[in-house]
Amino acid sequence: MLEGYEEHDVVNILLGELDALPVEDETWGPKAKVMIENIEHHIEEEEGDMFVKARQVLDRAELVDLGRVMAARKAELASVTGARAG
Repeated sequence: MLEGYEEHDVVNILLGELDALPVEDETWGPKAKVMIENIEHHIEEEEGDMFVKARQVLDRAELVDLGRVMAARKAELASVTGARAG
């Protein structure tokens, strides 16, 4: 769990750095690549280990509630990302 939090922090830091840099900056591409690799690794862990463990310890109602929270957070992040891009 703690590793997951750290991975989120790294992505947030990189997002902030990328947002502050012009795309033409020579460090923009490598930073974006590192961020993408970090996200892919994180997703693999979540879909593998963490989801299996969650199914073992949470009942159906808890899983449904967790899914709702995650969907709401995803929608919130999508609206923020959309606002920046526009």
